[in-house]
Amino acid sequence: GQNSPAGNAFVAEINTTAAPGASLVFSSFLGGSGTGGDIGFGEISQGIALDSAGHTYVAGSTTSTDFAPAPASASTPCGDAGFSTAFVVEIDTTVATPTSLYSNCYGGATGDTLAYAITIAPDKTAVIVGPTFAADFGVTTGSIPSPTPSAQYSVGYITKLNVSGTPAVPYSTLLGGSTGETIYGVATDSTGDIYV
Repeated sequence: GQNSPAGNAFVAEINTTAAPGASLVFSSFLGGSGTGGDIGFGEISQGIALDSAGHTYVAGSTTSTDFAPAPASASTPCGDAGFSTAFVVEIDTTVATPTSLYSNCYGGATGDTLAYAITIAPDKTAVIVGPTFAADFGVTTGSIPSPTPSAQYSVGYITKLNVSGTPAVPYSTLLGGSTGETIYGVATDSTGDIYV
């Protein structure tokens, strides 16, 4: 939905080999009516990835409780408690009318969570990273011990979201110290190990 006074995220596919020049294959807005809260935007997309089937994955942050495409069952309500939450959207751009296949939000109700990068792991999970200020950010059993985020200091996070099955969040951890950290990039190798 293109309806936020603070701006929406968008995704676009451009064919640069078309004759006589480049052509826009597909574009769409992602978002809702969020007003930006502490972060000054309704939505912002900061990461994009493709899987082997040619599906497009977009990661970003939203303050919209009516984020579209709407998650079937969000891990965290989008725009939870007035704070930004990370979002991931999977779009099948290989069909004539591109369709959203998956949408999810992740974060907490006590502070902003931003998604800065995304990669698709060999097991087809989407791995997102960024900073969180949410003290109630969800981590999974066996996660790396790290300080709790606060309103003053962010902690970096790594979260795997299962776009095609369960569990919805197979792995989530915080990674950082006590003076404010974030994670800007992520990659996975052929065994599924994550690099940040």
